Amino acid sequence: MFKYVISFFAIFACYSSFAATSKGFKIETQFDYSNSDKKIASKSAFILAEDNKGWTTITEPKNGVALLGRVVKSDKATLQFEYIVVDTTKNNAVISTPAIIAKLGEKAEITVGTETEKVAISLLATPTEYSAKK
Repeated sequence: MFKYVISFFAIFACYSSFAATSKGFKIETQFDYSNSDKKIASKSAFILAEDNKGWTTITEPKNGVALLGRVVKSDKATLQFEYIVVDTTKNNAVISTPAIIAKLGEKAEITVGTETEKVAISLLATPTEYSAKK
């Protein structure tokens, strides 16, 4: 009986060490927003699943301002990402909806706005594999 218990734990340990790997992107973002009242700078880095096409919070809200983003499409060389910049302290909460097409492994930047309000976003997307336990 003891022999079977040891065998069970050995098989379980081997099975659990083979976690499934998934493909995705390491997303590194620098977000800067300024207007007459605010100056906000945020950085974020996270892994995004290759097949995730839904909206994701890129930066946590600061003074009511947050950056949301999603993958529009990707291929072996590029990633197209679109954003929504939201300021919940304003009546019209959507400030800007910029988009970036970045070469994988290279930093891409976009700056939009006026003299009084500016949004700047940089994106570095790197292909990666990660463990996903089910």
